[in-house]
Amino acid sequence: MCIRRVHARLACVAVLSLSFLVGPGAYAAEDILTVKKANHPRLVINPKRTVRAELPRNLYGINMQYNVVDIKHWQRDERRLKPQVMADMKSFPNGMFRFPGGLPSNAFDWEASVVPYNKRIEKRKSEGNLSVNTYFGVDEYLQFIKDVETWTPWYVLNLIGEGTERKPIEWSSWKVANKNQRLAQHIKEQTPQLNVRYYQLGNELDRNKFQWSYEKYVSRSLETIRKIQAVDPKARFVPFMREFHWEYQPPLSGQGRADKYFDVVMKGLPMVKDFSLHYYFDGKLSPSHPFLTVPQVVDKILLAEQYAKEARNDNYNSWITEYSKRFYLFGDTPPDSGTSLDTALAQADFLIALAQMPVVKGAFMQGFDGGDRKMYYDSNNPTSSFWALRILANQPYRRVLASQNYSPNSSGYQGGYDVRAVALTNATGNKLGINAVNRSREGKTLKIEYPPMAGKTVVEKRRFVKGPEGKNPKYVEKGFTVQRNQAKGGGKYVS
Repeated sequence: MCIRRVHARLACVAVLSLSFLVGPGAYAAEDILTVKKANHPRLVINPKRTVRAELPRNLYGINMQYNVVDIKHWQRDERRLKPQVMADMKSFPNGMFRFPGGLPSNAFDWEASVVPYNKRIEKRKSEGNLSVNTYFGVDEYLQFIKDVETWTPWYVLNLIGEGTERKPIEWSSWKVANKNQRLAQHIKEQTPQLNVRYYQLGNELDRNKFQWSYEKYVSRSLETIRKIQAVDPKARFVPFMREFHWEYQPPLSGQGRADKYFDVVMKGLPMVKDFSLHYYFDGKLSPSHPFLTVPQVVDKILLAEQYAKEARNDNYNSWITEYSKRFYLFGDTPPDSGTSLDTALAQADFLIALAQMPVVKGAFMQGFDGGDRKMYYDSNNPTSSFWALRILANQPYRRVLASQNYSPNSSGYQGGYDVRAVALTNATGNKLGINAVNRSREGKTLKIEYPPMAGKTVVEKRRFVKGPEGKNPKYVEKGFTVQRNQAKGGGKYVS
């Protein structure tokens, strides 16, 4: 099993070798989001069809939940992230970091987080309340994205008021909107050079303990939007959506249909051109739940886009603001963990698929170090998920070509394949990059059909993460290998 980036260039997470050949140039039956069954892995690249003129760096974003960063990776006295973590985050050029997180953002008190730093330290010592007296507050976040040269903030708004995830305390919509207006003014003053600032309209307020109606979500969002627009015309708003129907939990009852959700939100918020989705895949929510695969998630993203257009015919940007491997929410202990190579394989496969979906403008891995899904064992030791993201994010070529995949399925993956890959080139097409993932326990040779390189001498440079051959990636924790710069070359690209 392997994740690799190659440039000749290639990228993979498992053992995956490359073989270049010139194909027949037949592209009529392209279905680039589907991996077709075959006896051997093969990638047929159409040099005449550009899927994305430039792959956005936003695709390699990270969720930064404020309390996790505060507890595990923050140096209180130096008022900064630990050096190794900071250096690691700088390896994601122009990526995006979502703050203050997911569910905790729904009651985050931004004004308490910008109290003078020394006073926060004093209050934390006396009160011990991390949620109010956090060291990693709004100003620290804004300084962080400046230091890593990301610049553009992605902020999840508090539309509730106060309380906790389990015991939310709702303020009046007017009071919430005014507080969010002060936040927007503060962020604008700290980032005057930016052309856009993203504000996500809460996190999963249609479920959990909240279960807001669609109309309530629009009403409270609209009041905050108008207040923020009054102080920051460059603010851009992203509602949280879903493409599946929701069965309300007691004391509510009935079904919340996804198509109606899109209809109410897109018509009620006519200024919105973006929406966000969350996906957890390659696993079950419980032993009795169905297994959700990456191909099924791809179909769900397309369905969400369809719902949006049916509600209000417009061009939308989709943002995957949380994604990772799925684990049990209830029931028995799952058979693997969030630090296994299997998690990295799932995440890499998903990102490679998103590269060929231009409707998706960005994605945020869950999470920086929260819950079952971790990018670090500790502040000095990244997991395979970190390395997979870093290798894919640092692919030097950005133009995405239509790439048709063929693969066997010796791994038995429920999605139906071992290998998925995508081709990227420079502007002229004379340099080729491949991002690839191999789910099999055995090494595979990926044959690449790319006619423009016919008869030319090719030098390959490879970066990859791989597990020990023959071992189930679910049980590979720290026993993986990272190769950051392996040169192999001189061979001709032959037919």
